[in-house]
Amino acid sequence: MIVLLSLLLALLTIGYTKENPFEYRVNSQKSYKEVKQSLLKVIREEGFDPKLITISERRPKMELIYFCPDRVPGRFHKVIAFLPCRIYILEDKRGTVMGTFKDETTLSVFGRYLDPETKDFIKKLGSKIRSILREVAE
Repeated sequence: MIVLLSLLLALLTIGYTKENPFEYRVNSQKSYKEVKQSLLKVIREEGFDPKLITISERRPKMELIYFCPDRVPGRFHKVIAFLPCRIYILEDKRGTVMGTFKDETTLSVFGRYLDPETKDFIKKLGSKIRSILREVAE
């Protein structure tokens, strides 16, 4: 599990100043603490049970909020490892950076194996998370 999380974080933060085809990223001028508290609050309000994983306590701080559902609808449940239900928070000189795995990437890699119900679930989850990130960044 730790290896998978480390790989995911590496993919998401590769050259985070450039456009990354694997991640959806939002910058905020808010403090790290304010962003973290707002994210946890909004995620809970959406009905998820977030778990906070500390990656680095020293500057730049980095944490991962994990709030994946216990089960994915449809037949291909292993896709849960690639859902956009992890948000990283990274302290930056200009504020705070938040990001997650793009649902489009999951769908392009696994789409041919997924039934319509699972594809729809992934699209809705990705849309919801992008909305959360934009809301918290403002």
